[in-house]
Amino acid sequence: LPVRPPAHDRPPGAVDPAQKERCIPPKLTEPLIEDMTHPNLTFNGVKFIFKQPYPDGEGRMREEYYRDVLSRQIVTAVLSERLRRGVQDASCPARSAVVVLNEYEPDYYISLFTVMPKSKDRIAACMEFTAREIRRLVAFGISADEFEAARLSVCQRNHLDREMSRDDVKSEALVKVAVEH
Repeated sequence: LPVRPPAHDRPPGAVDPAQKERCIPPKLTEPLIEDMTHPNLTFNGVKFIFKQPYPDGEGRMREEYYRDVLSRQIVTAVLSERLRRGVQDASCPARSAVVVLNEYEPDYYISLFTVMPKSKDRIAACMEFTAREIRRLVAFGISADEFEAARLSVCQRNHLDREMSRDDVKSEALVKVAVEH
């Protein structure tokens, strides 16, 4: 839930925004490929979604869980940077490419790749470009420089690069929950 200021801190007449509907990807047993078009869209895009198991509640209480999450974020940052650099090559079939990691608890992690081809006839080449970068990562790993850049990015994104105090958290309810758990 979004953190809102107490009622006495809101401007007169302020209204809470409507809650967004939560969209959970369906459970799949095989790849799902769809060609979605809309007459108002003037671009092409390809999305790949990879699902991985997510630990149960007890598993998320262990140090190994946090190591796993941070490792996944680092690998995702490295791969996203490689895709970003790859599209800068004039021969690349994509004009942009990115990968993000999301947690859809309690079921699974999602690695979401979004690739924008230079033209619709280059979609298959974009899929191969993405698969090639994944294969390179698996086969050859991550360089020390890539690791350090990704580690710094993940630390900053998760606010691990600075100490936090109660004053940094504006909601007393969040502080109470954190102290109790």
